Amino acid sequence: MKHLVDKNSINRRNFLASFLVASQIFATIPVANAAVSDILSAAAKNSEITYSSNAKNLNRVSMGDGSGGSVYDNSPKNPAAARRRAMTGCKIDSARREAGQGKMSERDCNLKVMDGDYEFMLEAMRKLDCPSCPYGVGDSVKKE
Repeated sequence: MKHLVDKNSINRRNFLASFLVASQIFATIPVANAAVSDILSAAAKNSEITYSSNAKNLNRVSMGDGSGGSVYDNSPKNPAAARRRAMTGCKIDSARREAGQGKMSERDCNLKVMDGDYEFMLEAMRKLDCPSCPYGVGDSVKKE
């Protein structure tokens, strides 16, 4: 025996399906009195949505952020952390130049920091603070 479906249930299903399709169509059509700039800015915001951490990192890097997503502290409270941060500064040419140490080599800078004199480098790194630069340190060289 065949299972018969009454015509009322078919009509209800068709109505529901057409209602859902129509609601999706009208939801995507912009409001008639909206300005073109509003519509374009909404579209731009929708295109900036990223759903994965890799995509967010790629967007950040493509915008020129070279920090690797890290936050650097150029005023650490712990002396060991201050020494580590100063050692990082010794690897950066612009930080050594800003420290006023002339043509100090990376080796000489490291030796000075390891002897306990690290505040000169931390001060230079504070002057060059650049949150979106690699290692959080910008370039102090002024092109004239």
